[in-house]
This record gives sequence, structure tokens and C-alpha cells, in this order.
Amino acid sequence: MTFLNSINPLYSSNLVLKEMRKSYEGASPKLLRLPTFLGASELTKLRLSLETKGDFVKVADRYAYFSLEDNREVRSLFSSAEFLSFLSAILGKKVGSVELSVRRYAHGCYTLLHDSEKLGERIEFFFILTRNWDGAWGGNKIYTLSEGEEPLVFPAEDNCFSLIHVRRELASFLQYITHHAGKESFIVIGGSVR
Repeated sequence: MTFLNSINPLYSSNLVLKEMRKSYEGASPKLLRLPTFLGASELTKLRLSLETKGDFVKVADRYAYFSLEDNREVRSLFSSAEFLSFLSAILGKKVGSVELSVRRYAHGCYTLLHDSEKLGERIEFFFILTRNWDGAWGGNKIYTLSEGEEPLVFPAEDNCFSLIHVRRELASFLQYITHHAGKESFIVIGGSVR
């Protein structure tokens, strides 16, 4: 199955792609959120491929999560030539490749801001898979802005694709997930554009 056959048909229309580019360019900072991103059958297939718990990785003052790297289904969707072309249409410039990460977040997981990490200006995207997530449990992806500006908060919303141009002064973290999450978790397929 190809990427364009996998996504919501609304998002593959040339007219809608032009509107998405206009919306992305007009936002400050530049960002775009696309709910109900994948079609039902591709979403089910992707969920099944990610049912493994993953390897727990933790550096106490930086992050704690379960790594699900090297997933073939994820790579066939989010590294495909069609996906790169989709991003290129929205960004208005050729995207040659993406750097992917696949992580599961559950009780006790988080990512923190760290002074030693200077990532610089970049374009990031993330796609979230969850079933019964409650924002009160934590897990929001938060981008800090300049002093006096409200941070950008992205809740863990199922089947939602987000694209953001991260300025130099922006940094992001994933809010600590409390014990109230119980056995629930969510997956973030993230990437940066090169």
C-alpha cells in the first residue's frame, strides 16, 4: 500500500495540499495539524505492527520512554518517496530524507529540556497513536516560546499528524506521565526533515 493510498483522501487532493501550505506558511510559528490522518485500514495495520512494548531507555535528567525503532511499517509510510513529496508540497521546498524515531510513552515516561542540547532551527513532525488517552495523565508535547508568549501544547490525540517549523529559540519536551495512566500508553512517530 502506498502512502497516498494510506492517508485520509482529503489530504491527497492538490487543492487541499495548496491550502495546507498556505495555512502552514501563515501560522506563527509555522505549524500544521492534520487530524484523522491515516485511513482506517492503514491505521489498524500500523497499530498491529507496533504492539511490542519496546526497549526501555532512560537518562534521568533527559528522558524516559520505550524505543520501538526499526519498524518496517513505519519506515514504509514515513520514509517513502510519496511521504517526502507530501512534505515537499506543504513546505514549498524539496525534502530529501527524514530522520525517524518511534517511541512508546506510558506511566513514568517523559522528555525534558536540556541546556546541552542545541538542536538549532529545524522542521519536525510527529504522528500519534493512542486509544483511550486522557490529557489529565500528562503526555502533552510542549514547545516553549519567547518569554511572555504562551507555550504551544499538543495533546496526545489519536491519528493526528503535526508539522512544525522549530525556530532556534523553541525547545520542546513531553510532559511527565502520571500513575493515573495505569497500563495505557501512546506511540509517537517523530521525525526531522533534512
